[in-house]
Amino acid sequence: MNKLNEKKLFEYAIIRVVPKVEREEFFNVGVILYCKSADYLEAKYYLDPQKIELFSCEVDKEILENYLQTWVAICNGDKQGGAIGELPT
Repeated sequence: MNKLNEKKLFEYAIIRVVPKVEREEFFNVGVILYCKSADYLEAKYYLDPQKIELFSCEVDKEILENYLQTWVAICNGDKQGGAIGELPT
């Protein structure tokens, strides 16, 4: 079978923001995509500041952005991802 036509299993995890757990509300802001056979791991996200404000004005958008950037750094294997970012895919 041609490498380009080879089927690969991709797995994913949704990144959610839960402003107030007691209200059981959340919204999706990103995804982590992984494929072992392709040695692929990537995180993508998008924050909508207006949507965050609608859910809760108590969310610190800067801290949230830092957390999400850390996910990206870990998946990219960057030093900013810490020791876990240095592990093999």
